[in-house]
Amino acid sequence: KKSLMFFYHIMLLFWRCLLISDVVVFLAPKKNSTDSFQEQITVSIEDLPKPMSLDEYNQSSINSIKNNFNDVKILEENAKSFAKKPGHTVIFDAQDGQKATKIMQTWTLMNNKAYVLTYTAEKSEYSEYINTAEAMMNSLEIN
Repeated sequence: KKSLMFFYHIMLLFWRCLLISDVVVFLAPKKNSTDSFQEQITVSIEDLPKPMSLDEYNQSSINSIKNNFNDVKILEENAKSFAKKPGHTVIFDAQDGQKATKIMQTWTLMNNKAYVLTYTAEKSEYSEYINTAEAMMNSLEIN
């Protein structure tokens, strides 16, 4: 069975970690008692409905982003390695209720599964934790 291993231990000291089925959610610490949006990094494993190339999955994921988020504006889209494998990254703005968010989603495919890392932040706070998200992305290994 494939497993995910993280080597970015420092963040675990400050972030809350939740395990929900095949999804791991890391929640950033609240800045204060009035902080109503916690930035988060999720790592998920998705079974593919059929064998797909990375290009096919890219198109499917981008369509899904456009259909599942409100007021989507794609800012960047490019090839990027993830878990030391060929992957793809999309960065986009979207509306989450009253909050303007900025989201980075990166994925790779292996053995008919998609491994997806998503960093979600308030648009104004995006730069605060992007280095943590990228460090996690670069340290992830799929075994």
